[in-house]
Amino acid sequence: MLSHKWDGNKKEIELSEDEQCVEYFELFLKFIYLNRAQLNQTNVLPLLILADKYNFEGLRKVCVSYAISYILRELPLKELVNVWFSYSSKIGHSVLIQECVRIIAENFTELISDDWIKDWMALDRDQLIELLKSNDLVVPSEFVLFEALQKWISAPQSEFVLFEALQKWISAPQSPERRGSTSSPSLIQILPFIRFPYMSAEELLRVETSSIAKVHSKLFLEYTHNAFRYISLPLNARINKDFHSTQFLLRSYSDVRWDKRITITNEQLYERGVDHSFPFSTRSSTVPVSNWNWTLKFTIASSFPNANDELKVNLSSDDMDNNPRSVEFHLMVVSDKKVLREVVGQKLFTKTRYHTDIELSKQVSINELFSENSNLLINGNLHLQLILRPIV
Repeated sequence: MLSHKWDGNKKEIELSEDEQCVEYFELFLKFIYLNRAQLNQTNVLPLLILADKYNFEGLRKVCVSYAISYILRELPLKELVNVWFSYSSKIGHSVLIQECVRIIAENFTELISDDWIKDWMALDRDQLIELLKSNDLVVPSEFVLFEALQKWISAPQSEFVLFEALQKWISAPQSPERRGSTSSPSLIQILPFIRFPYMSAEELLRVETSSIAKVHSKLFLEYTHNAFRYISLPLNARINKDFHSTQFLLRSYSDVRWDKRITITNEQLYERGVDHSFPFSTRSSTVPVSNWNWTLKFTIASSFPNANDELKVNLSSDDMDNNPRSVEFHLMVVSDKKVLREVVGQKLFTKTRYHTDIELSKQVSINELFSENSNLLINGNLHLQLILRPIV
């Protein structure tokens, strides 16, 4: 109230509120004086807006906590995206943003579908980056995500239209987020969060020949070159600090691929002696192409977390026939920003020898895993990513 908008010499001050907040201003005042309010789905956002406007921290915390606990997951996706995610992004509510992103990530394929094109296009750069940071995005493939990004930039009807639209988009003087010291400030911020190494060679070629990459070839070259380098190497050559950044973190891809992101929850970590099984499918290396089924088992083999605990990881081929499968494997422990630990190996799977131990325990100690504030865990959960490659 001490801003230039307020005249301290006036006996009465006229308050101007958003239309959706007027009805709840009396409830807002009651909370200020009585420190008590009954929240519900209808009033929690208007009260949060008022708390933000008048910098009332107590009510702000209550509203954010209530929204996360009782509101956000029950909302229709459109309301979550267009109201809550939009508002929390504009105000900078980091906790609300994280929760919105977590829910949107589970429904991300829907958000980038043609039916949602207006909502997708309405996202601003900061909202887009918050989504791209997430490793939990459920999307068919990284290339599908890249195609959605092109739509976000220009919604082209043709490659030529994309070129023209991109030029207009970057030079638009009325759009601060599309200006900067370079000709492509937003792309500079966005490209590091695209996981180019998890595109196929054919998809990378399509990226390089797209209009957006031709216009900004210098920006794209570093990422596509590194991705081509990565996918051309055998798995045992990928243990390299050059391949530890966000670019090399898997998402929750829904296509049948040769990789899988796996989360061991905090509850599962503390269930000693229990085999936690994570089944998944990959493509086969045979013709005609079919699916191969696998199971990764994770076990802490002991009763209590102490020096005698043993971390066990086992990979089994679930549908072996008389044809052997020779594969490389690459298992990584990851944070939300980089690869932390990794182990590689290879195995000839047969009908009688259909599983193998992955020696993750040589890279991850039990004491480190269960230490207070372990940097191997994200919110108490252990995140793994597994890549398989057939040896032919």
